[in-house]
Amino acid sequence: MSLAILRLLDTDQSGLRFSIDTGTNPFYELTIGREVRRDDGYSADTVDEVEFRTPMAVNDQAGFQIDTRRDVTVPADGFSSGRMYAQLFSYASRDGRSPAFSRVVTVPVLHALPWERPTTMSTTFRPARQVACRTLSVEFAVASPPAPAPSSMVNSRAVLSFVPGLAMAWNGRSAALFARDRDIRLQVSLNVGRSGPGTPLPKAILTIRITDPTDSSVLLDRAFRLRQLQPGVVIDADLTQAELAQLPTGHLLSVSGELRWPGSAGQTYRTTATTELVLVGRYFVKEQGSAVPGSQELTDMTRFRPYWNKIWESPVSHDGTYKVYHWALEAAVRYSVLIEPAALANGLMETRMLRTPPAADSTIDRAEGRMKAGIELSLSELNKLASLWPGGNPLAPDRLAAFSTADFARQQSRELVHSVKLKGRTDERGMVWVVPVFSLRNFVVSAVREIDAYGRVLGVDDEQVALPLPDAVRLIGLTSGSSGDVSSADGEATYAFEGFGVEFADLVQLMPAGQNSG
Repeated sequence: MSLAILRLLDTDQSGLRFSIDTGTNPFYELTIGREVRRDDGYSADTVDEVEFRTPMAVNDQAGFQIDTRRDVTVPADGFSSGRMYAQLFSYASRDGRSPAFSRVVTVPVLHALPWERPTTMSTTFRPARQVACRTLSVEFAVASPPAPAPSSMVNSRAVLSFVPGLAMAWNGRSAALFARDRDIRLQVSLNVGRSGPGTPLPKAILTIRITDPTDSSVLLDRAFRLRQLQPGVVIDADLTQAELAQLPTGHLLSVSGELRWPGSAGQTYRTTATTELVLVGRYFVKEQGSAVPGSQELTDMTRFRPYWNKIWESPVSHDGTYKVYHWALEAAVRYSVLIEPAALANGLMETRMLRTPPAADSTIDRAEGRMKAGIELSLSELNKLASLWPGGNPLAPDRLAAFSTADFARQQSRELVHSVKLKGRTDERGMVWVVPVFSLRNFVVSAVREIDAYGRVLGVDDEQVALPLPDAVRLIGLTSGSSGDVSSADGEATYAFEGFGVEFADLVQLMPAGQNSG
């Protein structure tokens, strides 16, 4: 059966350890907030003022097993100190079918978190993960929308329309904003015109469907059965917080409404309407501003090792069938820099190369062709870099959460295509490293101040914040045999490699997807 049982096992400075049980529901997410409110629809308490929400995850113990429990650890750097409240949600599918939710668990987070201590920056970065190679075109591929199914219903001349809400500034544009952690109410009305019937419709069905406009996937589908529907009267469509749990935060969503009703001759009439909305947390990004003057290069490999990615190294052995005296690299490198909001550590992508076959009797071991590599940048690790700029400070977790959206990751992820050449003797080592270069960018973040009874955001307070983001990378080619401090060709940064000389140190600008050739 579907379950959502949550139990706090332990808490310390590193994080919170929970035991969860989802029964037959394989998908789950944990929510942690600062308040608890009564949900009259379910006669139960739910977490409010949400500060942290885990991504949708899979309980591999779920199913028809004797023990469907597992332990889950939540890092402490995801929320504020003080008394907090946690709640587990479980689902039968990733799109949120058959939801179940646990009772609210009190979490005493009593330690001081890094941003509440006297120091302004954590100098320790988490070790990088090893991840599969992905390009922007693969990561943000958009599926073709499905063809509409044929319908035998008759399109009515009656007009269905959504009651417009207050448009608020969001992500550089205007949109209707609704609170992420509340039940919401959408409203529609039916206008039949002067020639239409003035009597109520005996019965009708209103279907509210919420889809992702990037790929037309259906995220929520809810039907409301209506009786004695009077034309011109506003129809309320209430959606609960549990139903909204599977919808993404900070993402523009398409909402369609379809009203259908039986006619006197046996036919079915219908009329449709569309609108858009965004679910937002306590803070959200209103707009992006300019960059703070001066970029930062992470020249200290020891300190910033999780940002350094060795994408190629010269061969160290051969099969012995022929003499090889030299090695050579000549490749077009596509390097992808992806933002990963949910990751706690950076991820270094494996290198993949489509290699041109070498000549059979060549005395040079040539690596020629196209190469792909990249890095996933953790949002929390990026935040630690803010103190590299004078007066810069890492963002508090609630402000940082405003950037933890798929839309922000898509907008800020970048890539490049650049040709590299390197050669040497077989008794020399050669390697190519890639290190991102960062700028500190200003953003206006809005804090939700006023919400109406329908969950609509009516008032906000603005605040300017700054977050380090990548705008270029340094590609560094090394060969053994010399050492010392070697300045890059543009004179902007100095890299030191004991026992190696810098053959090239190219600074290459990152570009959004689709703006690189090759």
